[in-house]
Amino acid sequence: WEDRVRLALVLARGGDRPAARALLEPAWRSVRVEGRTATLPPEAHREFYFDSRIRPAAYLLSATLAVEPAHPLVGPLVETLVAQGRGLSWVWNTQDYGSAIEALVAFEQRQHAATARGVRVSAGSRVVLAPAAVGAARDSSVSLRRLVEGGKDSLRLRLRLEARDGGADAAPVFYYLTVTAVPKGPPVRPDDRGVVVERWYERFSDGTPITAIAEGELVRVRLKVTVPSERHFVVLDDALPAGLEAVDLSLRTAGGIPGPGAAESVSMESSGDGDDAGEMEWAYGSWDAGWWSPFDYKEIRDDKVVYVATQLWPGSYSATYLARATTPGVFARPPAHAEEMYNPAVFGESDGGVFTVTAREK
Repeated sequence: WEDRVRLALVLARGGDRPAARALLEPAWRSVRVEGRTATLPPEAHREFYFDSRIRPAAYLLSATLAVEPAHPLVGPLVETLVAQGRGLSWVWNTQDYGSAIEALVAFEQRQHAATARGVRVSAGSRVVLAPAAVGAARDSSVSLRRLVEGGKDSLRLRLRLEARDGGADAAPVFYYLTVTAVPKGPPVRPDDRGVVVERWYERFSDGTPITAIAEGELVRVRLKVTVPSERHFVVLDDALPAGLEAVDLSLRTAGGIPGPGAAESVSMESSGDGDDAGEMEWAYGSWDAGWWSPFDYKEIRDDKVVYVATQLWPGSYSATYLARATTPGVFARPPAHAEEMYNPAVFGESDGGVFTVTAREK
């Protein structure tokens, strides 16, 4: 895969664009745009001499710019290289840096003139945004009020974007749009937009799956995240039903309950020297209850528990914590939500519903 893309780049630089395009078209079709980044197929990466996880995307960007600079994949490929730089730059080698810099320099040279082009975003006759230059439109936010059309079950957001004419050879303008919405009713069905999230509650004493429990009892909350492709900077946010309160096992007030997060169960591996003796420094991930977890960070709040992972490879990952039923009542059970922090259109949600806490028998 990578060799054919590289050959297309050589052919395009030599002037044979038709042959280069014939090689690139299968590669373009195999790329999947997720959010604002491009996900390459598994065959794009091959572990061999001079291995690189960055070079295939960089070569594809360079070749695409040489063959069709206005191709829709140019923007997502640039975003992909930037995202990989945030998450993987600590392991980059000269193959990574060389190919990425070459591709991004080629993009910058072509796109520098595009920043002076003004853009106009409209909805029907209404002008939503009209900055004089592309750079001035960065991170602009507008309300969705009066921009959504259609019936109750077929709402649509229709926008038209036009760039000021810069001539026949004008560089294209690339953009992305992120919509943030709040549902009118509590969501109950799981949603998979590149991340699969599952969650279930168990009675701590016997592991029985539950959606109701007595006041004062402990609940084990289990979370499972599955990703089909490599994800970076994933935030897993699990909002608690109002009748439950997360238990911080690192505190002595937890009563010595064993499990992930308990102070006496955290594995501390020694590096043997220096001030950090007694704790192994890892690039990412953490050790908890004797097991390695891809989640670097865990935060227990009054209303939710948050996990953060720098990188998730294709596969399934689990997290678990304890909560105590503190208040009787019937409460909303919000979905657990996971997303890429820098690419929030790639996300997933578990199912939702209600959770019942019954009053303690007197």
